[in-house]
Order: sequence, then structure tokens, then C-alpha cells
Amino acid sequence: MSFSEISTLVLLNVLFFIVVLTYYLVGLDKRNFRRYTSFIVGTWKRAGKTPEGMPWEISYTFDKNTFRIQAEPSFNVQGKYKIVREIENLLILELYQITGDGNTNPHKIGIGIDHKAKEITIDNRTFKHIG
Repeated sequence: MSFSEISTLVLLNVLFFIVVLTYYLVGLDKRNFRRYTSFIVGTWKRAGKTPEGMPWEISYTFDKNTFRIQAEPSFNVQGKYKIVREIENLLILELYQITGDGNTNPHKIGIGIDHKAKEITIDNRTFKHIG
């Protein structure tokens, strides 16, 4: 074998390993990588007034694995949650072991994350972090 044939084989092998490495890196399962699990921990609040001028407020409190929803006029729900998926700045949470007012069946909610503004969005409503 001549030097040019050997160098061609070496170059092809290097190219093959680069393609395999690129395929591997692109195909990594990034679903296990969670960027915002600790971001939602705390209390998030939204408040306003009804058309009649009566004040209302709703707050979501997330701890490590538990949540609580409190609202005025009176509404109170608590339970557990787990993050089932994270897609860019959207967390999909599964709520379960729900007790309190309203629907207590397990269900999923989406939480949009705005890291710069320190806000979350649930059901197209924006909540501010209060603690």
C-alpha cells in the first residue's frame, strides 16, 4: 500500500468516528435534563378585581414534590406533583393525590417559565414570584 492509500484510509476512519460521535451526541436523550425543577419552588401569585370591584387572588405554592393552590374567594387544593416532561421553557407536571376543593382526579398542567422576568404562566395566566 502506498502512503496516499494509507492516509486515505486513516482519513476515512477519522471521518467515520466523527460521524458516529455526532450521531451519538445529537441522539442523546435530553428529557432527563431538568433546568427548571428548582425554579418553580416557592409561591406564585396573581391578583385582581372583578368587574364589580371585588378583589380576588390565586396563588400556587410548589415545594420539592408537593403543591398547594389557594384562592380568594375561598378555594384550597393540595397534593403531590412530578415533572413528567420539560420542553425548552415548558414544564409538564402531573398532579396526583389531590385533596380539597374541585376536581381531585390526577391530571397534567403545563407551566411556562420566564426566567428573566421571574414569572410562570399557567393556563395563559401570568404569576409573579412572591417567595
